[in-house]
Amino acid sequence: MTKDEARKRSVKEAVAGDPPTRYAQVGLKGEGRREKTGHKFLCPFHADTDPSLHIYNDGRFKCFGCEAEGDIFDFVGRLHNIPTFSEQLAFAGDALGIAPPPDAPKVERRRKVGERHWSILDAQGQYLASHYRADYSDGSKRMWWQVGDSNGLGGLDPNVFPLHGTADLVALDRPSTVVVVEGEKARDAAQAAGLIALGTFGAGTTPSEEALSHLVAHEVLLWPDNDDEGRAHMERVARVLGALEVPCSIITWPDAPPKGDAADFFEKHTLTDFEALPRQAHSPQLQVLESESPPPPDAYLDPIAHFVRQATPKAGWIADYIRYAAPFSECPEQFLLVGALTALSVAAGTSAFMLWGDERLLANTYFCLVGPQSIPRKSTALRTSRRLVEEAIAGPVDAEGEPTSISISETGSDEGILEEIAAKPAGVLWWSELSAALAQSQKRYSGGLKQLLAELFDAAGQARTHKVRDAAKTIRVENPCPHVLAATTIAWLKQQVGEWDLYGGFLSRFCYVFGERKSKKLPIKPEHNADQRRELIGGLQRIPREAGELAGTPFRLGAEAEAAYCRFYDEFEDRPELRASDAVASFASRLTTYVLKVAMLYELALDPASREVRLAAWEHAVGFVEMCYSGAIRILEEIDRGGDPELNRVVRVLREAGPGGIGWRELMRAVRIRKDRLEPIVTTLGEAGMLQAWMVKTGGRDARMLRYEPR
Repeated sequence: MTKDEARKRSVKEAVAGDPPTRYAQVGLKGEGRREKTGHKFLCPFHADTDPSLHIYNDGRFKCFGCEAEGDIFDFVGRLHNIPTFSEQLAFAGDALGIAPPPDAPKVERRRKVGERHWSILDAQGQYLASHYRADYSDGSKRMWWQVGDSNGLGGLDPNVFPLHGTADLVALDRPSTVVVVEGEKARDAAQAAGLIALGTFGAGTTPSEEALSHLVAHEVLLWPDNDDEGRAHMERVARVLGALEVPCSIITWPDAPPKGDAADFFEKHTLTDFEALPRQAHSPQLQVLESESPPPPDAYLDPIAHFVRQATPKAGWIADYIRYAAPFSECPEQFLLVGALTALSVAAGTSAFMLWGDERLLANTYFCLVGPQSIPRKSTALRTSRRLVEEAIAGPVDAEGEPTSISISETGSDEGILEEIAAKPAGVLWWSELSAALAQSQKRYSGGLKQLLAELFDAAGQARTHKVRDAAKTIRVENPCPHVLAATTIAWLKQQVGEWDLYGGFLSRFCYVFGERKSKKLPIKPEHNADQRRELIGGLQRIPREAGELAGTPFRLGAEAEAAYCRFYDEFEDRPELRASDAVASFASRLTTYVLKVAMLYELALDPASREVRLAAWEHAVGFVEMCYSGAIRILEEIDRGGDPELNRVVRVLREAGPGGIGWRELMRAVRIRKDRLEPIVTTLGEAGMLQAWMVKTGGRDARMLRYEPR
């Protein structure tokens, strides 16, 4: 496009944007009259008394009196008696303030500045092919192969050719330090500087084991070009060397220019400078052969990490709670998350509910933190949540009109605790050791605390009359909405769990969250942030206020969340471990409704005035419930009540590995099952369409990756 053409386009675009103003700038007088297709003016080209000059919205004009018409350049020519287009363009451009575009910089034509070639030899010095290189004035290059006088390689594979310079290395016949660089030019420069060097045939190649076999018994230094392609190229070379059990190190040139290589280095530096370059021993990395991304090698060591990430929001009350508690707590993040959800559940009380058939599904929760004794700080997480709840939310008033604590005493007789539940139907039980509560009620279950809590969980929001065994009374709980946050260890559960706990099922009303290690070590805990705490308390207190204004409005799933719930429900019902074990089915079946409870709490955390569960809250809830599902399966594995324990263990580990999958060897280590028993389980899952497998290379060897694919 010429300069005049560019200026003409700019003028026309300016006129089309505001035709009346632009025509006025080039000399049109008078006020126009707005019409549907443009504006009308008195025509300056004849004695016009009734406006007949029409300026259209696209910037053209036409007079219906004298028949004058055209674009703005025609208008300028007529009005100012300017005959040539170049003069019309100059006048219009100057009037509209549109200068000619600057001269385009002169582009030097690309020209060849050099050409050379290298004869590629086998290890014995016999000719294989010629590799040509042409350099151009703009810094680019072109490479091509010839065999004799014929272009191309005639079907030969350059990946199996010995590296450039291999014949010289073989002739040395002694172990040496060998520098491998990219390209023949870089190799020649390194060799001329005094190194023993070999050159690959460009970043687009990957030398085979055969091509690199001559490096066995040598110390190998890999020197990549300073670009992503060069580094990836040497990474592939390193993996092939790893398959040959040849250790190697990577050289780094910190001050290298873009694409800088050994040839550039030795133009300005010496062999002494080279010896000072940093180098690092190479650690083999996974190479993906298909379009799947493998997990990091230690992903299975923290199996529920991806569920925790999905369940933890970045904004809202829950995120604020974790940011407040994390600095002074050693708890794993999932324990803080449970503490936040418990606080929200207590604050919401009976105001957060969905209509579920002819019942109300309340957002009350029974959570249990599970982990080794003392290590993950279960009780610390429980106390942090409890203190915040008790400061923010008061219980019912007593006989003297004074507010009581929302917390229910966890000590004392069953009868005393039952009476306190009746007095505080929306109260919360904080059990620092769930198994102690199990032991307390073990001998008289049918009339005790466990039975009542199991009944109240299902009958939340409805009046419930409960007979206390061995006591001449009944207890009536009006509008119950109980909450429990407990903690325990697997060892204690194994000792205290009875048959009814599993199938009846007190324990199956809980969501179990595992934490196996501290998030960090804090020899001295820092002081909490009082301002953050006040904001958290204010956020909890806002929830019942908003509920009062909403006057009993139920929650509902938004359209996207409802569709996602239907998909989740169908997939969940098809899980093989549910069909294989009544205990697993009993534990897990309530999670399809728990996910709705938790989704309401996530929505409240994002917006206390909302009563529509949106997709963001739903996705967090699914992550949380999947984390709890893994916890339930793990408990059943440990207490040997999970149907086919090996199948359950394999499915759990695969699910916990997440979308990145898990390697076959890592799976064997994680499930502790011999190969001859693991293979049939994996085959069964594959035939059922619930497992995807693909291959990767690690250290030059094929490795199988597996990923759980729920139907």
